[in-house]
Amino acid sequence: MLLPNRFLCFFHRGGDDATDQLRKENPAMRLIKNLLALIVLAVGALWSLQGIGAIGGSFMTGQSQWLTIGIIVMLVGLAELVWANRSRG
Repeated sequence: MLLPNRFLCFFHRGGDDATDQLRKENPAMRLIKNLLALIVLAVGALWSLQGIGAIGGSFMTGQSQWLTIGIIVMLVGLAELVWANRSRG
């Protein structure tokens, strides 16, 4: 059984500029991914702070479920940051 990488390499012809360009990411797209990840991270931090009661004025204030949801959302934002900045190639 062929693994996916071996399968792709079997059909890949060396020196193909089109596939090499697909591996490189547009800097604008990388910036957008980073900004979206930072927004998700900030929303998670806000919800966590509301969950522990550090930020008031919301129905979420002082409710521990929002601390849990906020931590999960922050972890998703952190994973997005890692994914957006992983090395290519």
